[in-house]
Amino acid sequence: MQAAAKVAKLPFCSHKRDMQSAAKLQKNTVKRGRPATRGPRQHRELLDAVARKINSDGAGSVVLSEIGGPVGLSRSSLYYYCTDAADLVHQAYMSACRQLAQDLAKACDSGVREDIQIETLIRQVLRFEHEPISALNDLEFLPAEMQTDVRAASDQITQRLTQLVLAGQASGTLRPVDAATCASLILNVLSWALISLPWLERRDDAQGRARYVEAVCDILLNGVAGPNRTAARCTLRYDDLMKREINAFNRSQTAELKSEQILAAASRLFNLKGLDGVRLDDVSAEIGASKGAIYHHFKDKGDLIERCYDRAFDIYDLIMATGMEATSEALDRIVIVTHLNAQAQLDQNAPLALQPGLGKLAGAKRAELNRRARKLGDIGGGSFREGILNGSCRNLDAEYAPEIIAGYFLGLPRWTNTSGSQVEIADAVTDIAVYGLRART
Repeated sequence: MQAAAKVAKLPFCSHKRDMQSAAKLQKNTVKRGRPATRGPRQHRELLDAVARKINSDGAGSVVLSEIGGPVGLSRSSLYYYCTDAADLVHQAYMSACRQLAQDLAKACDSGVREDIQIETLIRQVLRFEHEPISALNDLEFLPAEMQTDVRAASDQITQRLTQLVLAGQASGTLRPVDAATCASLILNVLSWALISLPWLERRDDAQGRARYVEAVCDILLNGVAGPNRTAARCTLRYDDLMKREINAFNRSQTAELKSEQILAAASRLFNLKGLDGVRLDDVSAEIGASKGAIYHHFKDKGDLIERCYDRAFDIYDLIMATGMEATSEALDRIVIVTHLNAQAQLDQNAPLALQPGLGKLAGAKRAELNRRARKLGDIGGGSFREGILNGSCRNLDAEYAPEIIAGYFLGLPRWTNTSGSQVEIADAVTDIAVYGLRART
């Protein structure tokens, strides 16, 4: 019997709040009147539409007056299924957790090796025909009680996935790396796959998705390093890259420093809570200033988000340029860029991570950010192609590799072990990116 078969199933509990919510829905139905057409199919279609909306534009984009139309439900009909937009988002998140738990259970019960179970999970969740699943971002958009529900369900999935990784390490099919980090990284990659298409402008049809899923399984499990290749350890530090000299008597530089402080604080909060989970009041509290101080530098929250993305891509460009200039060895360049990006997301002055909400930006700004994302991907892909030619990298999908590894950084501040240092966590993430999860022979 495979070790995975011994992994105890964690109960996927139904929450007390679900029953309370159902009672509220019945009460509201009496008040508002029942729609002519309703039932499980309409509810499923509604949650699918909500999941797609969350993944493309964020939880705050779910508006009752708009979300029902595509599935043939009027706004009044929606109250048969939910009490408000937050309740609908909560249902979509809980549905995602249930689907992930079911897919994981099916993979774990397959009786094959643990590395194959992980591959089965990825292929199942990301297959083109799978029901839409909400990426578990923007939880701060929800009221505290709903957040607790989703986090409890998500934690159960992480725990079972951690047990699967531990079983794989015990059987020798997986490398001896931190199991909790592996579990979180797998879920990170799945979330990134669900939200990255608008950023990368990839075609999302059966053929395009099949190629993407193949690349995810290959790179996550096998890493990028060629056989018997060992990459140099990154010794560069993100905080050294961000250091700059400021003349306190130069008014222009002082104003720029204040703007940078606001952007850094806002980016940090957005990375932790999502774009829709942060208010300008939260940003002003973070820096210990009035909201008026923010309006002195930024027109509104939309302007702040755009400027955060401008700053983020300036940082990503700097990291990429640093890696390209540091060494002539392709694999070592990949290590440096990966390590610095991991450090960056864990730093107090982190850049804004790519996340749902691109569709909310103005067309010109959206096109500019798409262009910058593609340019970074092209440069990174060049290093992979060079590595494949000289043997330092495996024969992998060089075009998709930079995009997939970018998913390792999504939500990094939310799930990493806070007892580890910034460099130690970056070491662990980079090690998985370079050598993969599967035991090397």
